[in-house]
Amino acid sequence: KLEKKLGIRASDTATIVFDDCRIPYENILGSPEVRKIDKAEAKGFKKAMATFDATRPIVGAMALGVARAALDFVKETLEKEGIKIRYGLPRQKLTALERDVMEMESAYKAAKLLTLRALWMMSQLQPNSLEASMAKAKAGLAVTKITQKAVELMGPLGYSRKCLLEKWMRDAKINDIFEGTGQINMLIVARRVLDYSREQLK
Repeated sequence: KLEKKLGIRASDTATIVFDDCRIPYENILGSPEVRKIDKAEAKGFKKAMATFDATRPIVGAMALGVARAALDFVKETLEKEGIKIRYGLPRQKLTALERDVMEMESAYKAAKLLTLRALWMMSQLQPNSLEASMAKAKAGLAVTKITQKAVELMGPLGYSRKCLLEKWMRDAKINDIFEGTGQINMLIVARRVLDYSREQLK
């Protein structure tokens, strides 16, 4: 059964159920035996969790693509209307619109740098668990805020299906959810930075 979703509709999400189904032994993942295992045996879980070190920065990169598209659309639309962002002025001399665009850009750049660092470390075969979680948490938050603000700034045009902004806003949220929610990734970062165990910081 295909799911009806808020965003990322170009990628199908489906439910599959095996009921009274015989699965060949060579196709079984893990042990077919259902039993409790102790911590020493739980190697499979640790290996599965390690894949997040690779996939979280990739989700961050996906988020950056959506955020960049929304930012470019806003800036191009403003330019067509003769509105230029005046960089280099003191904050108090900027318009509310200029401040909003600059905040969107700074959130984008921070997420991009964190994501590039996590990906570079992975390419160098360096442990990147902390950096992967930082990149994913920041990029997921940034793309959500950037696309929402882009829709707000563009008014009726942003909300209309005539352009892609409303789609990008719908697509953005999943980047803060899959591969570990933003809250989970921030918890991982806090544990690593503060050197707390899972039991000490929940």
